[in-house]
Amino acid sequence: MTGPVRSVSQAFAILRLLAESGALTLSNIGRSVGLSPSSCLNLLKTLVSEGAVERERATKRYRLTAL
Repeated sequence: MTGPVRSVSQAFAILRLLAESGALTLSNIGRSVGLSPSSCLNLLKTLVSEGAVERERATKRYRLTAL
């Protein structure tokens, strides 16, 4: 049996952070969960495409969607 999938764990860390903190910028999210900007952006793009997160165009902040 293998351990947890790192990218899935990182995505959940982002989701927990947004649930606790509200809308945040890419920089704030990456810094808080310990990800490089490019890794954080790739995870956020995936979460947006899956409908769990949305990006506010005016403020460029990410937040959880109302599922």
